Amino acid sequence: DAEMRKEYNILLERAHDPLAGMKVRVVRKGMKKMKACFDGADLIDWLVKNYTHVDLARLLSEEVIYSHFSSPEKSRRESVMKFDAQLTRQDAMHIAQQLLDFEMLHCVACTSEGTTMSPSARAGGHSRGVSKFVDSIDFIYRFQEDEEHKALNERLIYQEEARDALKVACDLLELLLSIVRKRAAGSDYDTMLLEELNRSFRDFVLRTAELQKVDISELRANELKAFALNTFHLLTLHSIWVDQGFPKSPKNRPTYFRKYYYNIGGQKYCGEDLVHGMLRGNRMSLLSGAKPFTASDPRGWYARYTAEEVDARIHFAVCYGMSDQPAIRVYHPETLDAELNQQCREAAPALMQVQMVKKTVTMPLMFEWYMSDFGSTQADLISFALNYLPVMERTVFQQFLLQFWDKGLCKLEFRPLTWSLQYDVLAVAIEASRRSMESVAASEGALSENDASLTKAVELFNEKPTKGIDEMIDKKIISGTAESIARALKDTKGLDKKQIGEYLGGEKENQIRVLEAFIDALNFEEMGFDDALRFFLSSFWLPGEAQKIDRIVERFAKKYVKNNPGIFKSEDAAYTLAFSVIMLNTDAHNPSIPPERKMTKQQFINNNRGCNDGENFPQEFLENVYDRIKLNEIKLNDEDGEDGGKKSSRGVKTFTLPQKQGWLTKQGGRKKVWRERWFILKDGCLYYFKSPPAWGKEHEMKGMIPLEGLAVRKVEGGSKKMFCFEIFTPDGTGKIKAVKTEDARKSASRSFSTFSLGHHEKYLIAARAEEERSSWVHAISLCKQKLPTVSSSSSLPSLPGESAKEE
Repeated sequence: DAEMRKEYNILLERAHDPLAGMKVRVVRKGMKKMKACFDGADLIDWLVKNYTHVDLARLLSEEVIYSHFSSPEKSRRESVMKFDAQLTRQDAMHIAQQLLDFEMLHCVACTSEGTTMSPSARAGGHSRGVSKFVDSIDFIYRFQEDEEHKALNERLIYQEEARDALKVACDLLELLLSIVRKRAAGSDYDTMLLEELNRSFRDFVLRTAELQKVDISELRANELKAFALNTFHLLTLHSIWVDQGFPKSPKNRPTYFRKYYYNIGGQKYCGEDLVHGMLRGNRMSLLSGAKPFTASDPRGWYARYTAEEVDARIHFAVCYGMSDQPAIRVYHPETLDAELNQQCREAAPALMQVQMVKKTVTMPLMFEWYMSDFGSTQADLISFALNYLPVMERTVFQQFLLQFWDKGLCKLEFRPLTWSLQYDVLAVAIEASRRSMESVAASEGALSENDASLTKAVELFNEKPTKGIDEMIDKKIISGTAESIARALKDTKGLDKKQIGEYLGGEKENQIRVLEAFIDALNFEEMGFDDALRFFLSSFWLPGEAQKIDRIVERFAKKYVKNNPGIFKSEDAAYTLAFSVIMLNTDAHNPSIPPERKMTKQQFINNNRGCNDGENFPQEFLENVYDRIKLNEIKLNDEDGEDGGKKSSRGVKTFTLPQKQGWLTKQGGRKKVWRERWFILKDGCLYYFKSPPAWGKEHEMKGMIPLEGLAVRKVEGGSKKMFCFEIFTPDGTGKIKAVKTEDARKSASRSFSTFSLGHHEKYLIAARAEEERSSWVHAISLCKQKLPTVSSSSSLPSLPGESAKEE
């Protein structure tokens, strides 16, 4: 039974111990050399030395014990159970016979003449017909586990009835993945862990013997597909573990996936048989150049399921164990379509890489080999992969390909295979690999079951975003975490882009968390700065309020610097350039600005001098940004480029219905010069201009101060001006995050300058009368009900010399 077989597996493990185990040797018979062998007497000697009567009671059934101990002494069996006495040779013979009956060992040859062995045994073959163990130096035996065979699951001959084939494959893959996970997390120098893993792996190897008896002849199409995927990954991990990685020599790699086999239902299957025979309907493998099954092969019947059309999704699911391959997961026939779709969605962004600067699309080399499974052209392959990208990436890439692919300006390249092993890939990086069939089905079907609720939530969101989000949470469409809301904003169809931008720019704590989750889910690696900004802004319209723009741009800059270290000196530099690019985009694509007044390339470079933490950006970098913006507009909102210039598209902010406006005098510059400016307070931001802006006319904004997190107070004395107030940081540390426009040249022919980061630690502003000062302080302090008012009759502290630069 199973318990007794387990005891014999422990016995075999002890027999293979390098110190106290059986001493195997090479035996020659004529010209034939037989490895890892021992004679019958060696095994009996080792059993007598290492086992006792207590072990005998565990290893032999009651029938064998009673037949062996037929003595009239009634207490004989009990003595066997209780006393730790050494075995006799006759006792050990019973254990050896049981090993032979279980086919855990067999006789391979006899070195003496006149024996009663079969002809095949005399020829040196495996003498499975020898049914009786012989305690003799003339009979040569070998453990089944030490047999030289390519079928990795024949270390043990399985004699019991097997379970369902799908259940066996799933359980074995789960067991092996758990071992690989421990290996990935462990150290190469942790000897105790390595010993534990070796024992676990040996147990796994013996369990794979059950595949010898499974019946796959009655599997339906989806069942066969799930079984083939699971068994292929099982065989791949098994063979990689045995070889401790891939072949180092390139000449051995094409045949690697034909090197090892599994005995499945009495037939032998290698990796290529499972993929190209079962999954691809007996189509040719580019590695071997041949079809796996010939016309007379009994395994060829599997091809009938996929003879007409291959399910191309398998190429996103099959993992050969290389570092650029998708993660391994366990597949179930009941939810196979959902699992394959999920795997494609998770694997496609990594397998398909679009480099907009180089105008290339790269994919692994295997997609070139099996392109016929996707269609007849490269465009069919790209179209298939695009369908599984997130909505935002898909939209950007489709626009990119429409612009360049049809004109022949973009090309598809195929990356060579890396042949480097990474355990974290094999250990399943995605949590979904261990989900049950029910949870997968539930997650896939959630939206379809809530279509009506989702439609209502979308309508509410387009009216008021917070109501729509609340509706999604109430109807269990999303969980309510920042990550789930961010995914809904990216992937839910029908959401108003303007409302998405308004929600992401919100000041509430949960909205800020959603914005951070939204940006964290993006990857700007190896993307040009303007391409990343275009990619980021493609899924929503930039809101109108300056504070909202500020929050969004600030977090974009932070994420870009994190993904592309070394390009910018700081996040502030990326933040400044982002505003500059937005202004350039508006200037370049506003039809109301005459061509002779648009910003030139040299003016754009001059405006960004010293913005990289006091250093200049590389000129080639800025020139490329300028050229790409001029060629390809970034759509900032639904008014840009759609109204023929009738509406105001001067920028991303209009200044109608301000909370307060009027003339004030502001101190600025190295020499602390006082200049009169027109100030506008609106939506939590303080803007200042050279003159009052008028609708539809040119206006030169000199700067803006986002008031979030700042404080305002009256100040007395310490200045030539009366009726002063200051805007400052409550903790008194750090510079105020504000922007101003560089006065590039007095004779500039462009419509307005670009933004750069301000350097003020505080802003000192003077009104014309006490009543006017009180009114401004009160308005600012009440703005968004966010800024505290601090009364102070103390003298104004002197400003540091470097607190502000010339405007």
